Amino acid sequence: MPKDAPLHDLPAPDVLGPVLDRLRQIVAQSGDALLLGEGVVSPDAALLDACSTALHHMAAANKIEAERCRDADSIKGWWTDADRARLDALLDRVQEREATAVQAMRKAKKIRAVTPAGIYAKALVVRASRTGARELARSLAVDLVECKGLRQCLWSGEPASA
Repeated sequence: MPKDAPLHDLPAPDVLGPVLDRLRQIVAQSGDALLLGEGVVSPDAALLDACSTALHHMAAANKIEAERCRDADSIKGWWTDADRARLDALLDRVQEREATAVQAMRKAKKIRAVTPAGIYAKALVVRASRTGARELARSLAVDLVECKGLRQCLWSGEPASA
């Protein structure tokens, strides 16, 4: 793998930041609407929250892993115990972030996406995962197949009740 290759297929930070902000905004608005009894509650609020959490932790793990690789590359000669300890500490931080992302992905796979935002969020997480998130991808496929709006876009002759 080239040194500059991303460990996850995450969108560029200038793209991911606004996406995460928007997902979190939808979740916050839904929470406010639920508490106040007014406004729109997104049916995918819990899913968007889980996906934004997973994406956030994947991005953080990716950043820490890149730092770890730079540190390892900068070591000249034999590694000292201090070098190993620093790199091990960074690896521990990566693994903590990845574990948190996996928990959020497991939560997301159990929640059906019913809005385009939910489908998009699940797709981003599948794309960003190291393994392809097989179970989450399967859940996304089910959501896509069951999405009436998508079927209507593809086959305009299909009745809305199908």
